[in-house]
Amino acid sequence: MSSTTQQPIPRTTGERVYNNDTYILPSDKEEFERLERSQKILMRAYQQLILGGYVPAPGDRIVDSGTGAASWLVEVAKATHPRVELFGFDISSRIFPIGPSANRIHFRTQSILDEPPVEWLGTFNLVHQRCLTGGLPANSWPTALCNIHRMLKPGGYVQLGEFGRMKGGPAIDRFSFLFDSLCSSRGLLRSAITEIPTMLIQAGFCDIQRYPTFLMWGKSAENPEVMKQSLMSLIDGIKTPILKSGGFGVIATEAHFDELVKEIELEWDTMEGGGMEFEYVVARKRDVYASL
Repeated sequence: MSSTTQQPIPRTTGERVYNNDTYILPSDKEEFERLERSQKILMRAYQQLILGGYVPAPGDRIVDSGTGAASWLVEVAKATHPRVELFGFDISSRIFPIGPSANRIHFRTQSILDEPPVEWLGTFNLVHQRCLTGGLPANSWPTALCNIHRMLKPGGYVQLGEFGRMKGGPAIDRFSFLFDSLCSSRGLLRSAITEIPTMLIQAGFCDIQRYPTFLMWGKSAENPEVMKQSLMSLIDGIKTPILKSGGFGVIATEAHFDELVKEIELEWDTMEGGGMEFEYVVARKRDVYASL
């Protein structure tokens, strides 16, 4: 298989809405639903929203970077005291939730790479960020972590979650190659899951804690149908960027991509032991008196 970029392949069915040419996933109703499913999957895997020992108290402030559908933040709103202040920001407000579940959340449209608002500096007890492997350029991670560090109070926590490698049969292996090739072509850090601990130390954080898990697919999954819907939605979400990139020597036409999707669905029904790595990493900003 060659990763050489070819001529763009047109997508003629089911076009999706995207924010920009860096972030590889869409920003639309279908993506909102995928993010909701992902939250349920990760909650089932970890059984808690906040790791590392931090317990929110009245008056604390929590912010979700790259919040998207705010699926994690909405659950935090349900689980914490009403006086815990909750904030979420993203590069687009298109899929911010609307309704009673989001009434406690203060939303803002901006990037983690932007200069943080002055009133946010040094004010947060926890910054949460998840699944930006598909959106942050490799050379931008230091800036993102620096801005997170600046937003935290001394002793505050950061909780970062990222997906890792996929494991499956031949069809899923081909999709994994396409996903990796797409990330590489956009200058994204596909290996973020393994590099985050070191980058956190370099950004001045301490007390690094890692929480790896393996999300099972196919017959081995705890809830096979939800997991299957999540994977299929992910695949459809990056269909357009893969076609626009010319298929990376694997896909020649839209019909060819659709054939791969059918192969993955068939593979799913018989697969055992397949899945995807996921890891949360928690760290702290040093206390003011830590070096005294």
